Amino acid sequence: KAKVLAAAKRHLLAMDDAMVKVVATGDLRLVKASAIRDGTVTEFSPLQTLEKEQPDVLCSPEEAAALMKKGDRCVAILSHAWFNGDQDHPDLSHGKMAAIRNYLQHCEEVEAIFIDYMCVPQVLEPGTHERSAADQARYDSAAGVMPNLYASPMGTRVVRLKASDPARPYDDRGWCILETVS
Repeated sequence: KAKVLAAAKRHLLAMDDAMVKVVATGDLRLVKASAIRDGTVTEFSPLQTLEKEQPDVLCSPEEAAALMKKGDRCVAILSHAWFNGDQDHPDLSHGKMAAIRNYLQHCEEVEAIFIDYMCVPQVLEPGTHERSAADQARYDSAAGVMPNLYASPMGTRVVRLKASDPARPYDDRGWCILETVS
């Protein structure tokens, strides 16, 4: 029985190979859960800002890839609707970060978390929907495997934060639907 389970786990982990490869390049990053738990991270910041101002809150690409390969779902993937999407920001009130911190304090086995705004390059000029060429290339690479994050059979767990603007319900949002059906 142990051999069968080990073989099944190897097969299921292999399904994550494309995602792990992109994570290992650094095109898609993970935030250390400990940095949210201990209050080092208190708000949503764009990945580019974190890389410049707080690089220690991010897992190294090698560390992030190793966590996903462990096969124990120690990586959480946040599914949420952006509260302030019209301002190119997911939550200017910081209420979501408090909810995420609460979750992580109760799930100590989570070592890292993917939060789209903090883990893939964002537009830095609100309203432009433009990134630098290098950031766009990283974003395109990450976007190509983002559905895999939500469908990973062994590497990740999905955390749904369904709080949303009543005018833009979670269940009616394109990305949220994609994340749910992946």
